[in-house]
Amino acid sequence: MLELDEDKDLDSIGFYLTEHIRMGGAYWCLNALYALQIAIPLEKRKKIINWIKSCQNKDGGFGGNNGHDSHITSTLYAILVLILLDGLDTINTDKSSSYVASL
Repeated sequence: MLELDEDKDLDSIGFYLTEHIRMGGAYWCLNALYALQIAIPLEKRKKIINWIKSCQNKDGGFGGNNGHDSHITSTLYAILVLILLDGLDTINTDKSSSYVASL
């Protein structure tokens, strides 16, 4: 997950079967690293934050990956990861709040 698809095997069925749950995977992986007190390098943090920002849709919600429809669970995971990485100020939180309220 932390490689952010740089080594994706497009012929692998696993790649397609897990594409929609990458946001959740990011959340659980990063929490495990924090629990183990493993620091995330600044450059990697920036890449993850940029990936999360690219998953935010026009309605303010987040998809499980780029190009996926917004979902409440993916939105929650995205916000929690951004909090972990001190990147919450990089997204439009008003739009995210509106998305959640619209549900």
